[in-house]
Amino acid sequence: MADEHTRNVLNLITALAQIKWKDLQNTLRDVVVTFFNQTAIYKARIQKGGRIKIPEEERSTLGLKEGDVVQVIIIPLKEGLENETVDDVSN
Repeated sequence: MADEHTRNVLNLITALAQIKWKDLQNTLRDVVVTFFNQTAIYKARIQKGGRIKIPEEERSTLGLKEGDVVQVIIIPLKEGLENETVDDVSN
């Protein structure tokens, strides 16, 4: 059993030694930069009919226009924040 465990550890060490860490670091950096250059993160209040408005600044920065299709990820905030102010999204 110890021999199998030792072999597994050595195989893992060998695999880790073969990773080109600088390439991995560069790739991860590129992914993060691309993600943040192509996204907008802001709070919004759900309006009548379930609509959520994208603020003008974000639409302009991302080059969005009426009719464009976007990916939406919803993260509900804590309940009871009805009175919390949300940045003006009336533009």
